[in-house]
Amino acid sequence: MADFCTARGLAVNKHAFGSAGRYLTVHANPRGPLPGIAFLAHMDTVHHKGKFGEPPVKTDGTFIYGPGVCDCKGGIAVALLAMQSLLEAGFDRRPLKLILTSDEEVSGRLGGQAGKDFISDQVRGFAAAINCETGMPGKLTVGRKGVSRVEVRVFGRAAHSGWGYREGASAIREAAHKVIEIEGASDGEDLTFNCGVIRGGEVVNIVPAFCTFTTDIRFIRPESLDRAMRHIERVVSTVHVAGTTAECSEISRRLPMERTAGNERLFSEIRRVGEKYGLEKIEPHFSGGGSDSAYTVLAGVPSVCSAGAIGDGSHTVRERAWLSSLPLRAKLLAATVLELPDDFSQSIPCPSP
Repeated sequence: MADFCTARGLAVNKHAFGSAGRYLTVHANPRGPLPGIAFLAHMDTVHHKGKFGEPPVKTDGTFIYGPGVCDCKGGIAVALLAMQSLLEAGFDRRPLKLILTSDEEVSGRLGGQAGKDFISDQVRGFAAAINCETGMPGKLTVGRKGVSRVEVRVFGRAAHSGWGYREGASAIREAAHKVIEIEGASDGEDLTFNCGVIRGGEVVNIVPAFCTFTTDIRFIRPESLDRAMRHIERVVSTVHVAGTTAECSEISRRLPMERTAGNERLFSEIRRVGEKYGLEKIEPHFSGGGSDSAYTVLAGVPSVCSAGAIGDGSHTVRERAWLSSLPLRAKLLAATVLELPDDFSQSIPCPSP
């Protein structure tokens, strides 16, 4: 990726983040006099090598199919096309920066807090941040829920399920009580719990001594996560099956992308440009999924998300992107940057970092 960018005259910096590998920042116009524009995308994908067969990437003239073609390698292409178009048009009023992360699909867990702080630090003082995550027809995301993942571990006492049944304490049965209680606090709007992975037991004729499950928590407001954690801690400390114990730990967290006045104003500029040039009619969208845009908003920068290649089937072997959406979205972003008012982002109330 770095070689591809440098071959096209773009400056690239590499940033090591432990097991996350390297993040990249791609730069143009570093001396532009106005506050900069940041694009974001991620280089990782959820798919395992070989899952799509050979060749892994295919096209039929309308769609491109393959691992990450819309989530989010198509977004990288959109951002680079927009940057190159701006440079070829002689645009030099603002610095341009593309931030490429390598652990977005695991909520930044590998890069840790340092990786999240890196995103905020890279955009602080910029006029706008445009995240080229998977696009949707006629929509841009102006707000997103936050995501937390909590692992619950339940310990019981093993015993033969026939002659020793009464001596056992089933960790799976205790876990079942806890799953029902945890998910029962979902309100369907601000706060939801989904216990999506559960593992326990060894063989069918042994009372299980261990069970673990992972809960996905989605929330709109940061204070709602505090409420969620208190709820889980209460459930974990409550015993339903005598002889069992339990513990829990948060394994990852991504803050919500708060829907700010700055986000709304940036969205309005993009919509205006799309309509002016007949590119795309766009409506604002709020998403239940998290993204790195949370950390650009946290830095006080007007932000939108889902500005990348339009596609569907993300995280499945059906993943595809409309080929025509790559130049379409690149034109939309480049035109927006060209027409963004010089005083954009001034006097916009945004959250403090």
